Parts: sequence; C-alpha cells; structure tokens
Amino acid sequence: MLSITYFTYEKLINLSLTDRRIIALYQNSPNEKEVSDFLDLLKKEQKTFLLWRYAKHDPYVSTEQLAGNLSWLYDRNIINENELDQLRSNLLGKNNDGQVGFKFNQVDN
Repeated sequence: MLSITYFTYEKLINLSLTDRRIIALYQNSPNEKEVSDFLDLLKKEQKTFLLWRYAKHDPYVSTEQLAGNLSWLYDRNIINENELDQLRSNLLGKNNDGQVGFKFNQVDN
C-alpha cells in the first residue's frame, strides 16, 4: 500500500511506501504540472480505495467498527468533516439493527 505523504527537498518528492521503501520523483520531470497531476491522481485513487474498503455498509461489520473506520479515515485526512458527517448519517443509520459484527438469518424448517 502507498502512503501518499511526501516530502519535497530541492525539487525532489519522496513518496513513502508502507514497507518503508521510497519512490523518488523529480518535481520538474517531465514537468511540474504532470508531476502534480500524477500526485493528485494518486490521492484520488487512494481515497476511492479506502472509502470502498472502510466506509461501506456491511452487515458483518459492527456499528462500533464502522464508526472507528470513519474516524480513522478522518484522522488521516482522507475525508473532511462534511464527508465524515455525511458518511455517518448514511452508514451508521443503516447498520443499526441490534446485531454486533455478524448477521443471523432465519431458517424455516
């Protein structure tokens, strides 16, 4: 997984990976706009993936875990406060069925 935190030093941008490797990008190679667009695309794709992974309705995930996932996304600046409020109202209301982490299905015999 890619951590899109980056550091700029003399027009060198280092992308830190979660396994502690670094991908170095030159800010002006091929040009500054293309590098900036590439970084914006990475951030967008990261957000899309993390929302898909951690901010979706799942009957097997408890309300507490889902709330924790949303807080985790907010704490890491993946989502802003408005998005957090929107996701809480959309997801936590749907997952409040009195079951914690699993779902029972009635079987008629």
